[in-house]
Amino acid sequence: MNTSERQLIQLIRKGESINLEFKACRKQLSRDVYQTVCAFLNRHGGAILLGVTDSGNIQGIEPDAVSQIKKDFVTAVSNPQKIYPPTYISVDEVTVEGKTVLRVYVPESSQVHRCNGRIYDRNEDGDFDITDHTRQVADLYQRKQATYSENKIYPFAKLDDLRSDLIDKCRRLAGVWRDDHPWLDMDDMGLLKSAQLHQTDPETGTSGITLAGILLFGNDQLILSAVPHHRTDLILRKVNLDRYDDRDLVRTNLVESYERIIAFVQKHLPDPFYLEGIERISLRDAIFREVASNILIHREYTSAFPAKLIIERGQVRTENSNKPNGFGTLDPATFTPFPKNPVIGAFFREIHRADELGSGIRKLMRYGKAYGGADPQMIEGDIFRIIVKVPDFGALGEVIDETTRDVAPKQTPKPGQGQVHDENHEPLNETEQRILLACFNTPQSTQELLALLEHKCRARNFRKALVRLMDLACLEMTIPDKPRSKNQKYRLVEKGRKALKGIEGVEATGNVTSKQAPEAEQGQSHDEIRDGGNDRVYDGVHDGVHDGVHDGVHDPLNETEQRILFACFDAPQNTPELLALLGYTSRTGNFKKALARLVDLACLEMTIPDKPRSKNQKYRLTEKGRKALKGIERDEATGDVASK
Repeated sequence: MNTSERQLIQLIRKGESINLEFKACRKQLSRDVYQTVCAFLNRHGGAILLGVTDSGNIQGIEPDAVSQIKKDFVTAVSNPQKIYPPTYISVDEVTVEGKTVLRVYVPESSQVHRCNGRIYDRNEDGDFDITDHTRQVADLYQRKQATYSENKIYPFAKLDDLRSDLIDKCRRLAGVWRDDHPWLDMDDMGLLKSAQLHQTDPETGTSGITLAGILLFGNDQLILSAVPHHRTDLILRKVNLDRYDDRDLVRTNLVESYERIIAFVQKHLPDPFYLEGIERISLRDAIFREVASNILIHREYTSAFPAKLIIERGQVRTENSNKPNGFGTLDPATFTPFPKNPVIGAFFREIHRADELGSGIRKLMRYGKAYGGADPQMIEGDIFRIIVKVPDFGALGEVIDETTRDVAPKQTPKPGQGQVHDENHEPLNETEQRILLACFNTPQSTQELLALLEHKCRARNFRKALVRLMDLACLEMTIPDKPRSKNQKYRLVEKGRKALKGIEGVEATGNVTSKQAPEAEQGQSHDEIRDGGNDRVYDGVHDGVHDGVHDGVHDPLNETEQRILFACFDAPQNTPELLALLGYTSRTGNFKKALARLVDLACLEMTIPDKPRSKNQKYRLTEKGRKALKGIERDEATGDVASK
């Protein structure tokens, strides 16, 4: 007996309760299934077991009816004519005593739902129609508003305060994954209302954009007006364990916050080549996409506690403010998912930035041990923590064969590869590289450079590095006639830019892959040094570096993505043309994912962006897409691609 079967039998033995319901449904769904779904959504959530009688007898579902029942259920709960607001619930198939049982987990919702126009609530082991009971309905609405801060309405927030480009981007992402997605035919306000990001308070009648809508689509000023403490702190502690070696302080919308978290992880963590059968799986991305979505979806945004993701040797830690549903380390075998921000979570799932509730956690546990050698830990409390073991920083390029678990290190680079040097001179050292990087976007004074390099005084190694860079003509003075001018700054010249090209990671991110931050004066913290009037300088350089990440392609394009770009190289292509050129007979998950990512990265654009569902819609290669194809060879006969 496997674990799932054993757990289900134990659950059935407990009998029906306020959060557990049995339905026989041997050949088809009964009408009252949807009433139970509505009641669970409105109360505390719960599990529905299809194929189990009211008395707990496991009779199972007829084998030839399983597929249709699953299809009918998923279709109905996502249909606003049946369940309003519609919801998205998955169905798990479990074999118990040789019989098929369908397990449906219904999460508690932050909204009040109706089934066929009626409001149902849960009490003990029954579903009750409370539509005509004004006081109970009012209490239900009040409880939802008090429990879920994401639903708070901000009347001062207007549609013009939201980023229409982000709304359009998310509309396209949803449409790539689902051809008939309703958002494709909606204007911006219609989309907001459909996603429950614009609501009406039933008690006051006040309508407006919710906190969830502001967090997802608001400009940065609007977001900080609503939640001034909003931030996600991304920290790398690789060499400098007391402070950090790299940091990204994210204080923007959740869509771009997700992208910056992923970019930070991809920048600093290895991605061993992992084979699951014959399919290549990115363990790093599979794990940390779940971690990134968890940080953003399951946060209590009314708390001033800053969310953190800290990369250290051997592990990644996250900390997130939380309204706990329990305390202690979560057991994946008995874990019951509890949504903290159901509206935000549902939106992320629509644009494929998150998995179904619970499945993401299972994926995290599935791949976590393969990636870092130990199961991830999830610790619930007022602060929700995740600990993921990761390979050491030196494990870049390893290949893991899941079949044999053998690991083969990558080949040693050729002499000189990845080094920064000038003809007939020694390679540039760490301090010299960081000085060049600091001047990458704008000239810097000595004091500004010292602050950026985290020195307090003119250390000998700093002065030596600055002089050498001048001698090598990598830097020049902005006021060469007055070397001691108080307005003197140092400007990066073309030779300096060429020197930076040899540093791994600079071309893509504007940063040095391996850097050792000089120590601050004893007894003085990093923040004290940085707060000495240099925040503006640091932020300017940091923003310039960060923009470099998002202007390029974060992660190398896979073969499917490359082939799609090549297919659009000479002329725009529609979906059927792309499928034919790639040899697909239908829109597979890999194809949809690849197309969505290319549109997301702005490597492709729609020829008719105002009508995403137009039958004449095609995808056009952009300049960014052409740049991404540089260095990739293509076999014209087979369509295969390979890096030069």
